Amino acid sequence: MKQTKMRKWLTRALIASGMTAAMAPIGPAALSAQQTGPDMPIRLKLMSFDPLRTTPDLTGEPAQLRANAVETPGRTGLYLVQFAGPVRDAWKDDVQRLGAHLYGYIPDYAFIARLDPSALPALRALDFVRWIGPYAPAYRIAPELSARYTQL
Repeated sequence: MKQTKMRKWLTRALIASGMTAAMAPIGPAALSAQQTGPDMPIRLKLMSFDPLRTTPDLTGEPAQLRANAVETPGRTGLYLVQFAGPVRDAWKDDVQRLGAHLYGYIPDYAFIARLDPSALPALRALDFVRWIGPYAPAYRIAPELSARYTQL
């Protein structure tokens, strides 16, 4: 009888502690650990990469598929914005307030965004933004259409 009560108490304690941890706000220290922590790849149809470790080598692709986002202030370009973890609505709101227009979701925790390059420093300074980089047209190519990758 005592064992059953002990198990119930232990189960409730574990559930409560798990719920407390899940509800705890993520502060800057936790985000910094996530930003430099384990792999968080951006998963595209053609390739996957962790942008803090490497970015795709597109030198074999035609120039028009390698074109980077426009770097001229006042002219918007497409970028990938990767967040530091599961995306929160408040994070998306903050990024959009700084001028980014978020479009499609890209696993893991990234969005395609149209923005003016002058907003990049402010966006990169946000604790919950893990990485921002140009969104090359080659990222949209399906694997079966890319001669470079079908020959591998």
